[in-house]
Amino acid sequence: MRILVGLARAATSGTSTVPGRRHVNLPNPGRKDGVLLDAPAQHAVRSGREILTIALPDRGWHTRELAVRHRAGALAGLMVVVASLTGCIASDVEVIGALGVTVDEKQRPVVVVEACKGTATGVDLSFDRKGLTEDEENEQVAAWTSGVPVPGTSELVLSAPAGPWAGESVEVVVDRGYIATAVGGGDREVLSQVTFRGEDFAAMKPGTVYTNGTDPDARELVGRIAEDFTADVCSRD
Repeated sequence: MRILVGLARAATSGTSTVPGRRHVNLPNPGRKDGVLLDAPAQHAVRSGREILTIALPDRGWHTRELAVRHRAGALAGLMVVVASLTGCIASDVEVIGALGVTVDEKQRPVVVVEACKGTATGVDLSFDRKGLTEDEENEQVAAWTSGVPVPGTSELVLSAPAGPWAGESVEVVVDRGYIATAVGGGDREVLSQVTFRGEDFAAMKPGTVYTNGTDPDARELVGRIAEDFTADVCSRD
């Protein structure tokens, strides 16, 4: 299974294609095939519904589509969606923290990076999949790196990156959707992503960190004070 989805190489010879192309060459492999995590690899705190909600946007699925399938009793279709959405998640990936968004005192958009275990080393920002065909990749907006690994909480002001995060400045477009992701210092370390729209920042308050909720029918972000955000993220061991 790991060879089929590109997580390992064949010891001798041979290739596999899905469908007709190598898994690593698919523009958005999570929409073509996938594998289910072993039960021990399932996050101890997050529900299956929450994991699906987090994974939906960058694979072009809408949360309402999943909810309709569930309510209609289309269990087989739902299982296909589950397998597809988990296709890019290897069982040996370790989630070491999470991302949130907020605004500073000047109402500038900020990505909050919370590395609970280990350190964060890179943050990426891409547009969501609105308007893309199945074979088109998400367009990357910008990427930021740190000179040294960053532990704990750090903030990245999108229009004026400074401190530990270096990279180009970004002016968020009001009517566009975005996906922020981050990686840790280890080869398989990642932070939970956050998805948002440019218009969301107008209603945000400084000192409150906003993350994606667990209700698949609700698109709004959920806010909590910074201390509670850190405590919640870092309690998910």
